[in-house]
Amino acid sequence: MKHKFFLWICLLPSFAIAQKWISPTYALNDGDDGWVVIRNNPYDVRFYRQTATSVQIMSGTFDTTVAFTFPLQSNDGFNVLPFDVTGDGYNDVEIYDHSSHYTERIVDLVSGNDYLKLDDPSYTYELLLSDNIYRPDMDNDGHIDLIFRRSPYPGVAPYYRQLLVYQTNGLATSVANQLSTQPKSINLQQNYPNPFNPETKIRFEVPTPSSVNINIYDINGRIVRGFDLAFQPAGTHEVYWDGKNNNGVSVATGTYFYTLNMNGQSFTKKMLLLR
Repeated sequence: MKHKFFLWICLLPSFAIAQKWISPTYALNDGDDGWVVIRNNPYDVRFYRQTATSVQIMSGTFDTTVAFTFPLQSNDGFNVLPFDVTGDGYNDVEIYDHSSHYTERIVDLVSGNDYLKLDDPSYTYELLLSDNIYRPDMDNDGHIDLIFRRSPYPGVAPYYRQLLVYQTNGLATSVANQLSTQPKSINLQQNYPNPFNPETKIRFEVPTPSSVNINIYDINGRIVRGFDLAFQPAGTHEVYWDGKNNNGVSVATGTYFYTLNMNGQSFTKKMLLLR
């Protein structure tokens, strides 16, 4: 039995990967592309394309139809914030120039209008999102806070800096709940019920947004059923297996293995189907 299980583990990678989508071809020196989260609830991941003159956020995860466009100056960079500061349900955009004279703009994702602009030529500005003490609502007043570091420009002695705090229209309750309940690690739970007939539930937890699939194998390492779950948000999720293969045919009584594949990692557990 141990030898059969070892053989199954060795064969598993050959079943786990299949190409799902391919992006357009871009020149290596022609901007950047990838994915951004534009809504936390419901979770909404979009493909984006950045060039020297604009950022384009598309209509879907695997889509190249433009939904939002933001013009950029020659030294501008951008980030989509991890929360909604304007209160319209969409995460908003930071556009910054950190080449020499640092400037910051917070832009409403939907309208494209500036929500906050810090570009006084006497100072440099930098948005702080990764400070050791930073959290979305610093004073528990229910609103998301934005914190910026400001320093004189050009820098002359005596040197100093200040912290600027701005209260926004964004509500912090949902953000705080997401942060406190987010799983800390990948966790594939035991299916329930087990043994089962005719169906069972498979629950799993993921700590970061990722592409996920779950495959079910028989004792000989042959794939029986595959669940391509695409991009999943951080949190707890579950799938149901009705005891049928990919062709909709009920499988026989026996031992089966289910595997969670995520970010190049695989986690496996065993279950028993009794007809």
